[in-house]
Amino acid sequence: MNHVLKDVANDDRVSNLATYSDPTLPVDAELVTAIAATATPKAR
Repeated sequence: MNHVLKDVANDDRVSNLATYSDPTLPVDAELVTAIAATATPKAR
């Protein structure tokens, strides 16, 4: 995941820069799961 919160296929500059201009790329799935876990009340 890069600093725009998207997955990057390779750790190279070209792949990283491509995430800026592709609005169809989703936010990192693990990040979404972590945020949802903190926002979801725990069952008692």
